Amino acid sequence: MNGNRVSIVAGVLLAFILTRFLEDGNLLITGVATLLAATMTRSFWEVVKKIKNNFKKSI
Repeated sequence: MNGNRVSIVAGVLLAFILTRFLEDGNLLITGVATLLAATMTRSFWEVVKKIKNNFKKSI
């Protein structure tokens, strides 16, 4: 698995874990939280890769 898939899977797992603690864990809430967490971890992963690449270029 490449880093892109790992970041999406990590977001999905994080969303499922966090929605278990919500009082109202219905499907809509779970779906929205899953999409939001997957998008956020994917975006975070892209930022980390860009920073890493810029750091390598500057050295």
